[in-house]
Amino acid sequence: MVHKHGKIKSGERVLIHAGAGGVGHLAIQIAKLAGAYVITTASQKHHAFLTDLGVDEIIDYRNTPFIDVVTDIDLVIDLVGGDVGLQSLKALKPTGRIVTVPTITRDTILAKASKENIEATGMLAENNKADLEALAELIAEKKITLKVSASFPLAEARDAHDLLETKRTQGKIVLTT
Repeated sequence: MVHKHGKIKSGERVLIHAGAGGVGHLAIQIAKLAGAYVITTASQKHHAFLTDLGVDEIIDYRNTPFIDVVTDIDLVIDLVGGDVGLQSLKALKPTGRIVTVPTITRDTILAKASKENIEATGMLAENNKADLEALAELIAEKKITLKVSASFPLAEARDAHDLLETKRTQGKIVLTT
């Protein structure tokens, strides 16, 4: 997402929504390794975790609308969608890019971006062996950390999903066999 679709470059300003989540916390670390200045949105309870990941700025979306304080963004990683994805277009530089992940609002965001001549990509998770191996290597070399919020046996997948829906976790939720 960060490299292939986002085309990140060193020195760029990157806004990552939902930075404390399973995808967000990894995207932050990958963007930092690429030399980006990283801004993220998260509630106050996640700020210490995100600071430890190396985030440069954190916006508590519950108290401050990100669109009121963020400008000149080169790349947005939209892990929220809806109004957040649409508003993110306003934070981009004229040459900025957005990668939006949530499928339910992807087409709306891509259409608006197209009308405004903004480079936009919608994506789903991609099972790519080379990418997974590279991610595993970064973790093994302790260049990035994988935070596991909770682990559930496969038989309790519904409970895992219920926890995910609370949006109160940090990092990944793991199912085990």
